[in-house]
Amino acid sequence: MAWQYQISLECGGPDADARACELFLRGICKELPDYFVSVNADSDGNPWVSLNIPESAISAKDWSEASKPIWEKVVEALPFRIGFCGLEVEQARTWSELNEDQGAPWEVFELVALDAATWAALGKPVGFEQVRAGMWVWAGIRQDNQLSR
Repeated sequence: MAWQYQISLECGGPDADARACELFLRGICKELPDYFVSVNADSDGNPWVSLNIPESAISAKDWSEASKPIWEKVVEALPFRIGFCGLEVEQARTWSELNEDQGAPWEVFELVALDAATWAALGKPVGFEQVRAGMWVWAGIRQDNQLSR
C-alpha cells in the first residue's frame, strides 16, 4: 500500500463548510502532481476534506516545500475545526477522540490547527499559538514547519 501526503480538515459544520474547503483546496493545488481532493465523513458523522498526494508522485523534501505555503493559505483563509498536515493524516482523530484524550495527540502530527472553540474545549493546551482571530496552530515542532509571520 502506498503512502499519501495529506492536508486534512474536519469542517465540524454544515456541508456548505465542507464544500468551501473542497473548492479552496482544488483551486490552490492545481500545480501539484497527481493530487486529488476527497470529502468523507468520520465515525462521528463530521465532514472531512483532504488534499491527497501519493508518495510516488512527490518526494518528502518536495512535499515539505510544497505543503508549507498551501498549509499557510488554508490556516489563514478557511473555516474548519481541526486540521492536520503530514503523512497519512486523513481522519486520524475524530473530535470525540480528541476531546476524550487526556494526552497531547497532536504531537504526532507534522502540523496541526484548531479553531478557537476547539482549542478552548480541549482546555487551551500549551504549545499552540494564535495565528489569526479564531485559529490556533500547534507550535510544538519549532523547526522549519512553523507558519511564517
